[in-house]
Amino acid sequence: FRSRSPVDASDDQLADRAAENFLLAFTLIGFCLWLSAFSIYRYLAPLELLAPLVFGLVLARMSFSPEALTGLLAVLGVFSMLTIDMFGVFSTSTSRFAWDDKYVWVNTGKLEKPAETIVLMMGLAPISYVIPEFPPQVRFLRQGWWSRKWGWKHIREILEAHTGPILLLFSSSEEKIELAEARERFGLTASPDACRFLETSARSEFLLCPAVKVGGPDG
Repeated sequence: FRSRSPVDASDDQLADRAAENFLLAFTLIGFCLWLSAFSIYRYLAPLELLAPLVFGLVLARMSFSPEALTGLLAVLGVFSMLTIDMFGVFSTSTSRFAWDDKYVWVNTGKLEKPAETIVLMMGLAPISYVIPEFPPQVRFLRQGWWSRKWGWKHIREILEAHTGPILLLFSSSEEKIELAEARERFGLTASPDACRFLETSARSEFLLCPAVKVGGPDG
């Protein structure tokens, strides 16, 4: 990052300056739109990748000598690496997870008939990362706002034809809502007393509930 004087700047330097202005404006406007639209962290990844470059451009436009700017960026770089806490030395409730063989682990418990089991994932909580922890024979279905009409009808047809175990999987914070919707949309009923928590390293809590068809032997 070299400081440039606009008085004696060449055409190439002016073009570079315009590109920098565009990048700064793009980042600021994009961040404001992200805040107002949904504030979901994973959608911030493009701006997160641009952040070090944008931060360097802002510092370069301040009144620092090249040597001071280089030293400041080096100090900030080392500081950011130390605060990653990759070994969990400074572990607190707000720190990063310690680096391990698996980023997230899930204890699904023992399933008696995995090859005959369907797990119906309810709600809108991000939950797909638990699927690889189940036996590979288990079949998963997912309902959501995108699966209205034809999607819900198709899922119900699959469940009606299924003769093996059916499990409901959803966020514990949505227990009452999802149990009610499972009955209304798919003709399934489940007792809250039969539900169990999935043991996981993630901070989210999920329930796994055995379900039966309404009007069936147990429903």
